[in-house]
Amino acid sequence: MEKPSFFQVALAAAVMCLAAIFAVAMFSEWWPIIVTRSPAHIATYHFGSESMMGHGGLELPRFRGRVDYAAIFRLKAAISNCEGLT
Repeated sequence: MEKPSFFQVALAAAVMCLAAIFAVAMFSEWWPIIVTRSPAHIATYHFGSESMMGHGGLELPRFRGRVDYAAIFRLKAAISNCEGLT
């Protein structure tokens, strides 16, 4: 069996470093929510996709609240029912 080349060793080291950085980033968010259940950290976290999109600054006016979300679907249902009548 031949020894791996320097390029193969360097590539493997780079991939393992990226995987380690990714694991640390994922673990740093997972630890205070799942393991320690820190109320201070959980209070700052916006659960739900609409809440996270709004907190992140994404401007989607139809996703600002549950009432607006329900109103959009009521309007869609009304429009789709009217289309069948014409």
